[in-house]
Amino acid sequence: MIRKSISAIRLALQFLTRLPVKSSPTVPTDHELASSVKAFPIAGAVIGFVLACFIVLTQALPDYLQAALVLIVWVALTGNLHMDGLADTADAWAGGRGQKDRILAIMKDPHTGAAAVSVVVLTLLVKWSAVSALLPGDNLLVFFLVPIVPRATMLLFFTSMQYLRSEGGLASGYSDAISHTTLAAILLLTFLVVIALAAWLGILMFAAAVASFVIFYFYWRLLLGGYTGDIIGAYVEITECLMLVVAVAWLV
Repeated sequence: MIRKSISAIRLALQFLTRLPVKSSPTVPTDHELASSVKAFPIAGAVIGFVLACFIVLTQALPDYLQAALVLIVWVALTGNLHMDGLADTADAWAGGRGQKDRILAIMKDPHTGAAAVSVVVLTLLVKWSAVSALLPGDNLLVFFLVPIVPRATMLLFFTSMQYLRSEGGLASGYSDAISHTTLAAILLLTFLVVIALAAWLGILMFAAAVASFVIFYFYWRLLLGGYTGDIIGAYVEITECLMLVVAVAWLV
């Protein structure tokens, strides 16, 4: 059990981060790769911990410069994985004209359009503004929690919606890897940790993540009938922004 848990955490870190995680001496099976989804919130905790440590190490810098460096580290830690999904989703939303096949084709297209550039820039601007506002105070817990919650609530996609890529993809195989009972346990544990560390602010941030999922769920279910890995990436980025805004509204 312990060995399987360590393997799941290692695989989750390899998938969701660009940290130098030592690979397993054996090639992981499809089942092991899919099961690593249960460790996604732990990967988020590692990202949050690294961000908090970086903030402590750079606290002598001006807030605006420190905020920019925090964003660079944040994006680098994830290998731009979720931001890439946001860009593809933005292009598909803008150019798909409500047509399922067209939307999916644009999401798969490696080229970047004006909508993607605009949305990515605006997202980074909101994040930079929020990070700048939060840095002067003792708000390290916010930066620790923000990466965790979306990587827990994103698991809701795997149990509530159909994966749309028949040819596979980064998010394929996860739907069958997590039961409703396991999902409920992960969400409950994440919620309790958030409350224990951040009290009412934690409740508001968790509620913001759930509200974001509900909006994504109904919009993309009605439009496409399911989800893709790009949609999940967009969800993570938008939810992180929303949680940061909630934190600023509460603390500043």
